Amino acid sequence: MKKILIVEDEESVRENISEILEVHNYETETAENGRVGIEKVFQFNPDLIICDIMMPEVDGYEVIETLREKNDYGMPPFIFLSALSDKSDLRKGMDLGADDYLSKPFRMDDLLSAIESKIKKHDRLQKDIEQQLTNNSLLLPPDTASHEFNTPLNGIMGLTNMLLQFYHNLSKDEVKEYLIEIKKSGQLLERSFRNLFLHHTISTYPSPQDAVKLFKADCVSSISKILTQTTEDLAKKYNRNNDVEFNFTEIEFPSSLYYPTLLLEEVLDNALKFSKNGDAIKISGEIEEDYYHISVVNEGSDFPQSQMNQIAPFTQFGRDKNEQQGLGLGLTLIKKIIEIMNGQISFEEIDNCTKVTIKLSLKNTFNA
Repeated sequence: MKKILIVEDEESVRENISEILEVHNYETETAENGRVGIEKVFQFNPDLIICDIMMPEVDGYEVIETLREKNDYGMPPFIFLSALSDKSDLRKGMDLGADDYLSKPFRMDDLLSAIESKIKKHDRLQKDIEQQLTNNSLLLPPDTASHEFNTPLNGIMGLTNMLLQFYHNLSKDEVKEYLIEIKKSGQLLERSFRNLFLHHTISTYPSPQDAVKLFKADCVSSISKILTQTTEDLAKKYNRNNDVEFNFTEIEFPSSLYYPTLLLEEVLDNALKFSKNGDAIKISGEIEEDYYHISVVNEGSDFPQSQMNQIAPFTQFGRDKNEQQGLGLGLTLIKKIIEIMNGQISFEEIDNCTKVTIKLSLKNTFNA
């Protein structure tokens, strides 16, 4: 069932639209002004937004501008409603990226037709993108490592070729959708290269004591802000903002913040990847004696303690159940970095939830 958000300050209009859309098998959510509407976009994750222009606090123009600034992962179709009839108002709305514009009073059949048309167009675009990701392949050996480089490369090459061929027939929003998917593929590729390079670099040192210099910071830094940003970015990436709860105790950290950030990113990414929308994920950062404890508790796939000893480069677990992206290096890097920095990691099963706890030493492990 498609979800539609109705942002309209006139209660009778708002409720009337909602009731009729629900009769036509749409799930609806309403907002009485633009400020509330912006909040509900990120809570409700609508497939389409219907928005009045003239509203108190935040008008429709500000709504669409704010959403386009905040939403890096694509906007749903957007339909303006307004009693304004000046062509300049229509042009302004379309220039901001609205997909359609209906003047009040409007016929409900016209609104239903516009909704169906815009959703179908958006779905068709998504299918085209998925087809490009499926059809384009590079001739690399079909092993795990090359597959994980191949997949994002396919996305970049296939979608770029499609943009070059058809850009003159695409709207600004459609071009943005393609660019967003290209960006996602680039981020996957960057992460794979980063992990591979770091794993290789660590392996060149004869002992963990020698490799510790990789994580030396020029100065002591505060940890809470960077861990909060990492958590928010990943929750947004998976469209799971409502599922993730977090609280990080502030402390000055003696090592490079790249090190705890990478550890949290790998653990949280797995928690988000292997759990369903609606499953709660709770993250905390607390000080206990000489350690900073980062805990991630999720209701997704379990990871038995017995598998910890099997972690190795290019090894992935549960691939028969879950399609994975990555080289299987993430957990290997976690183990290596924690060993280098005199930390600890543990996995627990608690009431059908998986709890991963990373203990980061707060002692300065660097020689003067």
